[in-house]
Amino acid sequence: MTGQVLAQNMSRMFSERMRLGMTRKDTATAAKVSERAIKKFEEGICYPTKGTYNELAKVFGWEVWE
Repeated sequence: MTGQVLAQNMSRMFSERMRLGMTRKDTATAAKVSERAIKKFEEGICYPTKGTYNELAKVFGWEVWE
């Protein structure tokens, strides 16, 4: 996976979450992070760590970060 793929996935996280009918709380619980972290990821304030990204990848069906 490239940095470009990571950035693209993170930029569309909000729309993916909406498509799946998930709240920030649902997403945070599934990814084992805080709702505040999900908000920051969606707003592009910061990017997740490799471990957190891979948890999000499980939720959204993205390629994992090896």
